Amino acid sequence: MNRIFSISIITVTVLYIAWFFMPMLWESIYDYETLGGLQWNGYGAKINMDGPIPYVLGAFYLFAAAGLIFYQSWARTLFLLLAITNVLAMLFMGVFAVGGYDAMVGNIIKLLDGAILAMAYLTSVSSEFRTNA
Repeated sequence: MNRIFSISIITVTVLYIAWFFMPMLWESIYDYETLGGLQWNGYGAKINMDGPIPYVLGAFYLFAAAGLIFYQSWARTLFLLLAITNVLAMLFMGVFAVGGYDAMVGNIIKLLDGAILAMAYLTSVSSEFRTNA
């Protein structure tokens, strides 16, 4: 189970980094009509997604993932708080327009985040966090 846990963390981290930078590739992977629809992404948002918030949360996410690899109890708590924050932040992000590739990678990330949290709190992996507290 520990190996699956570590592989899941590494996989989700790589996917998260790829997903974070996907908007920079939109012009090369989507046609003109799709790009027109993607321009609505973030319309009416209460959170400025062009500001520092995504970068700060991304840094915390990477920091938590690194801590999870080494079974640090603070990382497990931080990862859970970031997952909750990401869900609640959706209420303030305005129109959410994504293309197929972005949606696919985003959904895989969400599923892996859930699996990581389940393993970290509900399986034998959770005992690793208690011994390293």
